[in-house]
Order: sequence, then structure tokens, then C-alpha cells
Amino acid sequence: MRSSAKSAGLCIWYGWVYSLGDLPQLADLWSDRAEAVLSPDLQTVMTDPVKFGPELCNAYAQILAICATTARHQRDYQTSVKLGRTGFEDRA
Repeated sequence: MRSSAKSAGLCIWYGWVYSLGDLPQLADLWSDRAEAVLSPDLQTVMTDPVKFGPELCNAYAQILAICATTARHQRDYQTSVKLGRTGFEDRA
């Protein structure tokens, strides 16, 4: 596992906990932190996912899923669906 994906792991866990606990501001805070840790590699993941392997691609997809879940809790269904599709398409 690449170190950036490993470092973002705890941020992703916190993001999920707060997202599923219906605390959207804290979920956004932690998903933003995870994204900041991964940001140097995210552009490459989006253009060449094979280069970084499944761990980093999974971390990116989870950040999108956290944001989609948070949007759903806030009844922003259009954004939730858009983010969910983006995460699914990137994983496919």
C-alpha cells in the first residue's frame, strides 16, 4: 500500500463514522483531510488508475462515497447521485 493511501486511512474512517452518524460538517472535514493527503496522487489516479494500484483507487472512491452519503443526509439527492456515479465509474 502506498504511504499516502495508508496515511489517509484514518481520515477516511473518521469520515465514514461522522457521515453515517449524520454529522455532515465533521464528515466533510475528515474527507477533506483525506483528500489533502491524497491530492498529489489523485490526478494521476483519475487518468491512470493502474499506476497506483487498488489501494489508492479505493481510497479515492471512499472519499466520494463519504461525500455522497453526506449529501444524501442533507437531502441533496442530485449531488449524492452524481458523486456515487463518479465513484462507481472510477472503480469500474
